[in-house]
Amino acid sequence: MLSEGQLLALHVLANGVADVAFSLSLGALTVFTWKTLPAAYDRKLFLLIGLAALLIAAAQPVQLVVLTAGMTGAASFAALTPQFHDVLSTHAGWILLPQAIAAVATAAAALIPSPRRLRLTLIAASLFALSLFRSASGHAASDGNYSPRELAQWIHLIATGVWAGGVMVSAWLLPSFPDIELRHANGERLSLQSATAIVLIFLSGIWNTWLGVDGDVQGALHTRWAFLLGIKLLFVLAALTLGATNRRILQSPPTDQAMHRLCATLRMEAVLMLTILLLSAWLGSVAPAA
Repeated sequence: MLSEGQLLALHVLANGVADVAFSLSLGALTVFTWKTLPAAYDRKLFLLIGLAALLIAAAQPVQLVVLTAGMTGAASFAALTPQFHDVLSTHAGWILLPQAIAAVATAAAALIPSPRRLRLTLIAASLFALSLFRSASGHAASDGNYSPRELAQWIHLIATGVWAGGVMVSAWLLPSFPDIELRHANGERLSLQSATAIVLIFLSGIWNTWLGVDGDVQGALHTRWAFLLGIKLLFVLAALTLGATNRRILQSPPTDQAMHRLCATLRMEAVLMLTILLLSAWLGSVAPAA
């Protein structure tokens, strides 16, 4: 059976994959709100949402195995199997099931052909349900259901998905847009979308952190959780710097050189977003306590 360190690594990896996939799904959904988005990109975005949702669904059984191994200390997979039922009766266990169902529903809505508006409505509803279940898992659930901490986590999750997902999807799509005016117009939409999300991220993040440490900020400063949070904030600061660079580029006239710089910085920002999401998954595995 895997060691404790290997179980932790597997947990962080599965959670990180789910976080990245959720952000990509939400980011792709927000791109559909861009009025200047060419219709030819619909198929790419629906495929991206569908595949990302399937990744989220696939991560849940892995999380169940890791959770069961951690709770029961079973020494082999054969010994784990009889324990699944008991683990699924706990909050940490049963919350994985509706996440998997909501993810499969999102994938079905994205991949099964139907009228565009109906498709987008079903995807939005499924992602909304998925976000509620994801915000009710992890540390946020320690204060019980429908708590202020879960609300803070839900706002943080949605805002992070809009910012990180929007940047990653845009870094993929924008270079392929047919003309510079279209890149510039959609870059401006992304900038406004990101700025709104960033405000919500910081407000909900501060609130969530305060609730997570029970107001004892001084006592939490010397924990591994605080160390990981500090590293994450450094990457966030770097991403904000690149975002500010993009905003300055968009304030200048749209030229080939300016749009080339925009796409280059977007790609760097996308890499930072991926790193931030993986750090968040690692942070979520460490208790925010002194």
